[in-house]
Amino acid sequence: MKGKRDQIDLWCDQWAVTRRKILGIIDPNRLEPHERLGKLKSTLGVVKSDAEGAAHRTAGHDFPEVYLGTALLIHRGFCSMQDGTYRQVMDAHYVWRELPVKVKASYLGLGESRYWEIVGAVKGYIQGFVRAVNAPAAN
Repeated sequence: MKGKRDQIDLWCDQWAVTRRKILGIIDPNRLEPHERLGKLKSTLGVVKSDAEGAAHRTAGHDFPEVYLGTALLIHRGFCSMQDGTYRQVMDAHYVWRELPVKVKASYLGLGESRYWEIVGAVKGYIQGFVRAVNAPAAN
């Protein structure tokens, strides 16, 4: 599993971007206004939206800190994992990417080889979950 990135890794990377926002790992000062929860709460923002929408009312919401599309599917798989260690390793591997594997494994009380075994199992679980969700319904 080590060093081989595949489609499951790409899906989990999409999930991790949103998870990093939710957990506050991404520096909020580096987020653009359109990446923040809801509309920008400022006088200028209110004046601009009043001028643009004075004649009509729209229900525009922008909540980037929610899982959408593939990230939502992966999060559903993450939440369905019964083994807490799997969830911890998935978080460590995809969300806390700044830390070296040696540090992550040590923090979780795992050896590096066991860490990589669990990463492989997590990827297998996620792949199975995605296939099960996307399988055509039996008649």
